[in-house]
Amino acid sequence: MSDDLVIHAQALRKTYRLYASPRCRLLDVLGLLRHNRGHYTEHTAVNGIDLTIRRGERVAIIGRNGAGKSTLLKLVTKVIEPTSGSIVINGETQALLQIGTGFHPDFTGRQNSYSYLAHLGISGVRAAEAVAEIISFAEIEEYIDQPVKTYSTGMSMRLMFAASTVINPDVLVIDEVLGVGDAYFAHKSFSRIEDMCAGDRTTLLLVSHDIYNAAKLCQRMIWVDRGCVQMDGDSIAVIRAYEESIREQEESRLRSKRHLALTRRDEVEPVLAHLAPRLRASLAEDILVGGLDIFGGDGTLGRWDAGSPDEGQGCRLALDAESNWAASTEVHNGRPAVRLLTHGSIFQKGGFEFSIPTFIDHVRCEAVTAQIRLATKTAQELEIAIFDPTDGRRYAGFVTPDGSGQWQILECSIRADSGVAPTARSVFGGGALRVTDVAFLNGDGMACHVFAVGDPLRIRLTYRIYDPTFDQRPMIIIGFLKDGVVTHRLWTDGLHLSYRMRPTGIIEIEAAPHLASPGNLVVTLSVFQEGAWKNGPPQQIFACNADVIDFHAKAYEIRITPSHDTPILAGTVFQQASTWRLEDQCHTTGLIGEAVIGDKREPA
Repeated sequence: MSDDLVIHAQALRKTYRLYASPRCRLLDVLGLLRHNRGHYTEHTAVNGIDLTIRRGERVAIIGRNGAGKSTLLKLVTKVIEPTSGSIVINGETQALLQIGTGFHPDFTGRQNSYSYLAHLGISGVRAAEAVAEIISFAEIEEYIDQPVKTYSTGMSMRLMFAASTVINPDVLVIDEVLGVGDAYFAHKSFSRIEDMCAGDRTTLLLVSHDIYNAAKLCQRMIWVDRGCVQMDGDSIAVIRAYEESIREQEESRLRSKRHLALTRRDEVEPVLAHLAPRLRASLAEDILVGGLDIFGGDGTLGRWDAGSPDEGQGCRLALDAESNWAASTEVHNGRPAVRLLTHGSIFQKGGFEFSIPTFIDHVRCEAVTAQIRLATKTAQELEIAIFDPTDGRRYAGFVTPDGSGQWQILECSIRADSGVAPTARSVFGGGALRVTDVAFLNGDGMACHVFAVGDPLRIRLTYRIYDPTFDQRPMIIIGFLKDGVVTHRLWTDGLHLSYRMRPTGIIEIEAAPHLASPGNLVVTLSVFQEGAWKNGPPQQIFACNADVIDFHAKAYEIRITPSHDTPILAGTVFQQASTWRLEDQCHTTGLIGEAVIGDKREPA
């Protein structure tokens, strides 16, 4: 293996036996268990993974609980052996660290530190120096000679982290410790890991559910699901795909919940379907839907008509919180319709419920055609999807309106989904308000994407409010990222936005001077419900967070060039002082680190 390669795995597989009883486990250990059905089942935690990691890389492994992340780390650290396949580590095995190895609750913190270092082959003067550094970094001098069982969880994790990072190994393996201690110690831990990985000395392999903090450390990210690699690449791209996956899983969970409720209510097992933008985009304009017919076999399998919604043939609208249907029927060009709104649910869809015997059997045979009557002013491609209640499999067809606003009848065949993942969206949210245009301007008000350090930065946000009831002071945040790490933000929660007062408008933001350090900056724009950040940043994945109104994930880019005239804030995350204007409103904010240095509201 090349000296440049640190970890190289081929067709790596780990299968566990799940025994029917402790007796079966004991017999298997003794080699006396007959391989009869019922004695055990097999669970494959890692299933044929190929992995190559080069020296100095920082790689994060993400995925849901039970995806196989920790098992993969155990294979890398030689804690367990693979069932099949091979893995080669270019370096001494003692250099592969695992947080908390060798700590005993009855030993003191000092004894555990010495024991841990002895496990790594470190003793004598070198061990004494390392223990002194551990104690200093963990900041538990008063308690270092007390048994670890008397420590709080945070103190124990601080000690374990300090011990595990006291030496610079060839490969640093960390499993779920990004949240070590309080905010202060978490930041300190981040800095420690960054220092260890500086200059390509140490290769980092990190497992975490905190994908956003993981991206601050790692430029490469591997998404593992059900023991397989779903995606391996740039952290920003992987996070986008993972966010979309989490949103789809949440939608599937809610669909299963509704299916169960309908099954208890109706005698016929329901089949759920929806009308939504293709590729999980946001609805560009309202859609007036007059009816939906599903044809198969010798005639009509199901029908919903806006003119007689209660008399439909085995089909009705799903008027739940996950759909964007308006509450009442209206008339458009002489025909009744129900409006599918651009705002409401984060899932941006309108649901249907079919309660027809044998309906899903026709769908499974791919012998179904959908015909929909609609009117809209967008030519956005739409999907009509039907979900198998047994296994959740998706069957879909696609139609594209002409955008004329006139009634159309569109038809498509419903076929099994190809299994190809949709393009991960960079824009999502409930859609009550949407930012329709973002312009970056220089001090002269001209469009610009290249700025010198210290130049004034002006940003113009054009927005449109879709929800007639919208009336609040939302939290608007513009985040700037360099090499995947957030460097600074502009924010406001002081502008009053109201559909009644102003359904469309332009917000002018100015940061003068702009103190970003030189380099390419990726920009994320987010709009949250008023009060969403009252208790700090939301912890839920943004793609399925109901408090998100509009979110443009890493959607823009500007470049900052060096300047010798203005000091910059480099190597730290800061809140940039900024002024936000909307007609007669002006809100000025300034925040550095955790200390507010200014927040005043005044008329323009």
